[in-house]
Amino acid sequence: MQVVRQFYKSVSLLLLLNIVLKPIWILGIDRQVQLTVGAATFGNYYALLQLATIFSIVLDFGLGIYYTTNYTNTTKAILLGQFKHLLIVKIVLSLAYTLLILILYSSFGVPITNIIGLLIVTQIANSFLLFGRNYFTIHQLYTYDAWLSVTDKLLATAVIGYMLYMPTSLYGISIQQYITIPLCCTVLLLIVVYVYIFNTTIQQSSPTKITHSPNLKKIIPYTLVILLMAVLLRSHIWLLKVLHPTGTTEVAAYAYGYRLLDAFNSFGYLVAAFLFPFICKHLPHTVIVHKVLRQLTIWLWVLCFVLIVGAFIYKNEIATMLYHTALYPTPWVIWYSCTACLGCGLVHIYSSVLTAANAIQLLIKITLAFTLLSIVTNIIVIPLYGALGTAIVCSIVQFGYGVTLWVYSRKTVATQKNN
Repeated sequence: MQVVRQFYKSVSLLLLLNIVLKPIWILGIDRQVQLTVGAATFGNYYALLQLATIFSIVLDFGLGIYYTTNYTNTTKAILLGQFKHLLIVKIVLSLAYTLLILILYSSFGVPITNIIGLLIVTQIANSFLLFGRNYFTIHQLYTYDAWLSVTDKLLATAVIGYMLYMPTSLYGISIQQYITIPLCCTVLLLIVVYVYIFNTTIQQSSPTKITHSPNLKKIIPYTLVILLMAVLLRSHIWLLKVLHPTGTTEVAAYAYGYRLLDAFNSFGYLVAAFLFPFICKHLPHTVIVHKVLRQLTIWLWVLCFVLIVGAFIYKNEIATMLYHTALYPTPWVIWYSCTACLGCGLVHIYSSVLTAANAIQLLIKITLAFTLLSIVTNIIVIPLYGALGTAIVCSIVQFGYGVTLWVYSRKTVATQKNN
């Protein structure tokens, strides 16, 4: 099928670009910065980042998913008109997010520093960039989006890599610089993306003025499910900082393994970013949807099996190579984090299916159940087992969550076929 071949061609380009760049960033940049600034400093930054990331849902409010789900098959005039309306909403949400994060940090006794401000601006810039990329995926311009997914990180890697590794560099690196440089690269790419979109808008806009605004009530379920997913994936890191006697150090230890899981997760997210609009467009053609989902799932199982077995066999060597220590529990934290990749991959694929099939209420119920399970379990486990306990809980919960979504997605697609 031509449609399926084109989809896989675009996904292959996306994965190739990120397979080349992501390991360089995670192992060569992010890891080296952690070793350079120290465990306590990096652990504090990492915990602050997770809190800012969890509530970054306020910036999106489900607008991206709503836009893709409801306007994939509409005219270009409506598509562009709704993009403008939603962009105004995002500006208002950015102000609300800034206020919320400042209140949250203050309530936890965290002093408002330049790093806090940079984290807030980074989340806002990333949100606007992701929303702009929705315009490309809705139009099935996957090649453009594939390059957009790596351009800012490529620029940041070049600059920070020079500061870390070049013998002629006199600058070194600090956490503030580590946040600022990628932010500047993201803002630069953001300007390019929006100049392109609005230039296209001028050229393609219909003479008919689009006056209706998006129905914000319909956006709320999408907002809720994204918020729950963020809490499920990241809240345990903040709980680790708050509940363990040496929380900052434990967060740094957990980051050893979570960094690898986050890398795999980013690939899953990128594939889902292509898969979601593809399913929205082709959901009535169940043969095409089934074929793509079956092949993606097979490849996911094969890839994760190799990763999990390899990480188990070489966990000590990986810990020694990356972090210069094989002391317990670092190798086991790394391995348990790697085992969570299968569940996370299933979540990315089959949450996209349920959302595209408008089974959003079902997705909310399932996500809420596993979010509560994760929080309660971590509250019990963290004081006793620290980073290792958190890694084990994350692995089990993500696998259960992913398999549950898989089962219900198959039933949902079958129902769509019967209808």
